[in-house]
Amino acid sequence: LAMDSDALESYLQELLHRVKPSPQPEEPAEDGSPSVASLVAVYLISQIGHTVGKRKLINLSKVENNEDLRSVKGVTRLVGEALTGLRAVQEAS
Repeated sequence: LAMDSDALESYLQELLHRVKPSPQPEEPAEDGSPSVASLVAVYLISQIGHTVGKRKLINLSKVENNEDLRSVKGVTRLVGEALTGLRAVQEAS
């Protein structure tokens, strides 16, 4: 799954729309992107993990800033970092 940050964010927003097809008006997250419940963030991360064949793409207990689990942009950043690390491991082996 090779995507730049913008493509990944768009994909996550598409997944979010599937989960919440008629979103209620919400305040945007602190970073300006759509806010999500932490449980929805976990779902989005698991869907990307499933897509790339990595069941636990992100160790949630090691997420330093919990606010990253409350916005699409934060989830995008976390997933992007995880995918970059995954690629590095795959290239090293």
